[in-house]
Amino acid sequence: MRPRSRSTVPFSILFFSILIFILAGCSNKPSAADKVPIFAKLAKDACVVDCGAGRYGGRLVYAAPAEPKSFNRLLVKDQGSFDIAERIHAGLIQLNHSTQKLEPGLAKSWQFSQDHRILDLALREEVRFSDGHPFTADDVVFTFTVLLDPKLNLPLRTAFVRDKELLRVEKTGTYAVRLIYPKPTVTAEFDLKDVALLPRHKLEAAYQSGQMESAWTGGAAPEEIVGLGPFKVKDYIPGQRLTLARNVHYWKVDRAGARLPYLDSLVIIFIPDRNARLLRFESGEVDIHDDLRPEDFSTLQRADRQRDLVLYDIGPAISSEFFWFNQNPELNPKSKQPYLAPHKFKWFSDVRFRRAISHALDRGTMSQVGFLGKASPAYGPFNASNKVWSDPTIARYEYNPGQALALLQEAGFKLNAGSSLVDRQGHPVAFSMITNADNTLRQKMGSLLQQDLAKVGISVRLAPLEFGAVIQAITGGDYEACLFGFRNDNPDPSAQQGVWLSNNSMHAWYPNQKTPATAWERRLDQLMTEQMFAFDFKERKRLVDDAQKIIAENIPIIYLVSKDILVGAKRKIGNFKPSILDHRTLWNCEELYWQAGS
Repeated sequence: MRPRSRSTVPFSILFFSILIFILAGCSNKPSAADKVPIFAKLAKDACVVDCGAGRYGGRLVYAAPAEPKSFNRLLVKDQGSFDIAERIHAGLIQLNHSTQKLEPGLAKSWQFSQDHRILDLALREEVRFSDGHPFTADDVVFTFTVLLDPKLNLPLRTAFVRDKELLRVEKTGTYAVRLIYPKPTVTAEFDLKDVALLPRHKLEAAYQSGQMESAWTGGAAPEEIVGLGPFKVKDYIPGQRLTLARNVHYWKVDRAGARLPYLDSLVIIFIPDRNARLLRFESGEVDIHDDLRPEDFSTLQRADRQRDLVLYDIGPAISSEFFWFNQNPELNPKSKQPYLAPHKFKWFSDVRFRRAISHALDRGTMSQVGFLGKASPAYGPFNASNKVWSDPTIARYEYNPGQALALLQEAGFKLNAGSSLVDRQGHPVAFSMITNADNTLRQKMGSLLQQDLAKVGISVRLAPLEFGAVIQAITGGDYEACLFGFRNDNPDPSAQQGVWLSNNSMHAWYPNQKTPATAWERRLDQLMTEQMFAFDFKERKRLVDDAQKIIAENIPIIYLVSKDILVGAKRKIGNFKPSILDHRTLWNCEELYWQAGS
């Protein structure tokens, strides 16, 4: 479908149909011949988006690996449903993927009390849902009533519970709400960015009758699925496609004052097979691809078809690939035996051993061979892609086999006549490493790691397992080392809180500690707890930097590489701003448009 151009009517209003205004001095004006689609009346407090002027019309086709299980953003637990729901719904606060900073969403402003327990939010006035029904504070109160209901046990609920006490939400005006926290929390704003606001007028009956979880499943009528996002459901054919149409009540404008979104529709076709998705993109049937593998990227670069495509290597993901050693000294409650042989526990708990292992690993070759150059060495919990929290001054135990051997000798290890490493008691240094069998890149990394450690006399046995078996081994403590990675698209340190607190089940190397096992873990607990209550950014950054230094120096998790985020798009898509955060290509879908000649 060819897109239609848009026009501008400076400083004029067509009541109930069009409102477009052009800011004085704006140099990027559309031509008078452009045709504007019919929008509903613009909200009084419209949000101005910092994007260039686009052209109205056309559809964008995107291929998704899975169909939505629900259109209710609060209920979704899978990535496929989340990606679609984000196009339909909106929240009080939003994250700018380019800057990684929070910005006003449906809350135009907010103010904390002095003790940071009370948050007052002023809502945008005269905003309407996609069906034209007014949005008010009642919808915010209803949303949190659903979110905090213990019977539903929604994924986001834990973010609003402190020591078993719940957040309280009060309506303080038609367009004003107050959130009262049981304890002050520095992540309040970040937590709110994930709360999609629900229409009370559409869902209250379902909630009161206990039918909330089935209200917006795949069989729901499109007109029943109502949101505040840039698009709304037009039609859904299970197994084939979902068509989202422009929300004519949307509350954002570009910096010239023109209504958003520009696109008429967003079409999502469902293609479970990864290779099939690539072929559809290469053939031109799909307009955007947001998860290219290194080999896909290389193939497309060489193909003639690349003339019509633009490929983007947007840099390392904020999450990394890594491995760790089991350092749990306790007895297995089933076997009544230690989780680890005593001599292996002694190895793994010696920081010199862990640093030596890091020195023995050639992360550069791992990036080049394992990821065809589309990855970067990683050394800590926040890499350079995390624009706010990365600390470039942390210790880095970089590739240096000589230094690795020196540290091992200092720790009492030696090479025997056959070039195998042994400890003081003569035990050969060998261990097994589990990883998930369905991740071919991770298995390739394991093979390279195996080769590197063999050069310093260490034998590694790779043990690929089904994903569920890996999780079971980790939680049960029945393993020696694990090569893994946690997907994380939240740049805030709070997203990793569970990994670093010693009493947490996610404290991978020794979870659920009754008291910190080491002095450095005790200090890390203190820093990570204090940063959650540091409301001055500079003070919080200092605490997080100190925590990073402790993590890097004691290296309980050995970071390997951060793989690059690789995406592609048709050359004629305007305002395309791919991000390292999810959703990588559609996060600003209201800004996307087809350029002239497409």
